[in-house]
Amino acid sequence: MLTKILVTALVIFACYLFIRYKRGQALPAPSRPKRDVSADQSSQKPIRMLALGLCLVSLLASGAFLGFRWWDDQRLLQVRVINADSGEVVEYQAYKGDIEGRSFITIYDQQVSLAASERMEISPVLSD
Repeated sequence: MLTKILVTALVIFACYLFIRYKRGQALPAPSRPKRDVSADQSSQKPIRMLALGLCLVSLLASGAFLGFRWWDDQRLLQVRVINADSGEVVEYQAYKGDIEGRSFITIYDQQVSLAASERMEISPVLSD
């Protein structure tokens, strides 16, 4: 996830540098007409502020999303493994982020993989 964010930021930065480079070479130096620098800068200021605002909003949203995912993955869950053949029930506790498909890691770092004849029930841990 972090890699996707970094790649996106790198692409945005590369586009910014490319546009900046192209603007510098748009007209050859001798044939450039004289412009009013203050009028040019004042017309670009809202666009720059909008671009910076969008970057800031995207960074804040990404940070909020990552923070929520981390917080949600830290939830403690009760995992019941039920053997369909014998009816035996074994209970474990695991964090939500450690449950993947038909296997999980308990809070005691025990790796549990379910057989084809077993099923898993997940529920929140009931506090006493």
